[in-house]
Amino acid sequence: MTEREFLKIEVLKLLNEKIKPFDFKLLRSACEFLQKTEFGWNKYQIVFLVRENGGWELKPSLLIRFDVVEDIFHRISEFDKKYQKGTPTIGTAIEDMDNYKGINARFELTNENQINSIVDNLFDLFENVALPFFVKFDNLSAIDEQLN
Repeated sequence: MTEREFLKIEVLKLLNEKIKPFDFKLLRSACEFLQKTEFGWNKYQIVFLVRENGGWELKPSLLIRFDVVEDIFHRISEFDKKYQKGTPTIGTAIEDMDNYKGINARFELTNENQINSIVDNLFDLFENVALPFFVKFDNLSAIDEQLN
């Protein structure tokens, strides 16, 4: 295992310990935390971008899927069937959200000494941004109102 892979696995492992009590399950290969809902799912995704310095840049994102919307969309989309279960209805990087423009929502990870601090920051974003986002957009009318 490379040092870079070790760093990624450690961040996901430690973050999982903090997020698990909120009924989110780690999907390690996708670097995301999944919560099944009555309407589909919520995901807190950590995008790991490779950097030239041998480390990562981490970018947390939020995804919500409404099965009813995606089922209708995929009837006409010609999107490859094997990918249809993973498509979100809405999604955004935290750094792109208007309410959070001033906060740090990207983290550079180059060594083991940064892991705990980054995990704490990612968990803080989970509690203070992701969870309220998932509550706010837990129905289609809220999404429609926001978009239209």
